[in-house]
Amino acid sequence: MIYHRPIKFTSLVLALMIVLVMTPILGGATTPNPSTGSSGYETFVFHSPGAHTSTVTPIKFKVPWPYRALSVSVHARSVSSTSDVASQTVDVKQGSTSLLAAPVQIVNSDTVYDATLAATPAIADEATVSVILNMTGTNPSVSDLTVTLGVKRQ
Repeated sequence: MIYHRPIKFTSLVLALMIVLVMTPILGGATTPNPSTGSSGYETFVFHSPGAHTSTVTPIKFKVPWPYRALSVSVHARSVSSTSDVASQTVDVKQGSTSLLAAPVQIVNSDTVYDATLAATPAIADEATVSVILNMTGTNPSVSDLTVTLGVKRQ
């Protein structure tokens, strides 16, 4: 006679917990992460302290080598306006060409926004890259802007 033991509730709960813990590890990151031994990957972090109250280019830099942009994120400590139709956006451009599919709209204070990159986010050798903060509406203000740019050397 074959005897089957019923699965105990605690065994089932333990198995489910293991699956839940391992899912992020097995699933991987949505952005490909290079190994620590990979060369050519760099992260630029730019901070523009203080309050900006009009359209401005607070950050401008020249790259030493050609790059391909892999990620762009934007954060502002404080975002405000007295207008219902205000808009605060950030664009990252090489010359007049945007590296982004569309400018990143900053809506809430102390929130990190990830940009969608353009189809070909290449940065030419010795190109000047600008971060443009565009503001519309009544009394717009963006304080302590931080832009993070992840790149791979070409």
